[in-house]
Amino acid sequence: MSIELEPSAQLGFRRPLTEAIKESLIIRNPTQLPIAFKVKTTAPKQYCVRPNSGRVEPGQELEVQVQMQAMKEDPPIDFKCKDKFLVQSVAITAEREQLAPADL
Repeated sequence: MSIELEPSAQLGFRRPLTEAIKESLIIRNPTQLPIAFKVKTTAPKQYCVRPNSGRVEPGQELEVQVQMQAMKEDPPIDFKCKDKFLVQSVAITAEREQLAPADL
């Protein structure tokens, strides 16, 4: 069971970081079953993810907007961001169809 993500490895937030910056994450479902997903981050106060959970039908894709909140000042040029994102997904089988998203 797998989804496809674009970009597949990392989101690139470009300077200046003193302004809110939006990036898009595409979630694709190449499988034959609908998929439920949830996006998590290690820095939930720094990022706004919309939608942060949902459903993607077979053969479809969904765009998720990730907005990084503005920083008070730009970090040093050699700053390495350690924030991480995790996209969890599960196939929605017939048995799971009636479950609430939180119960999947």
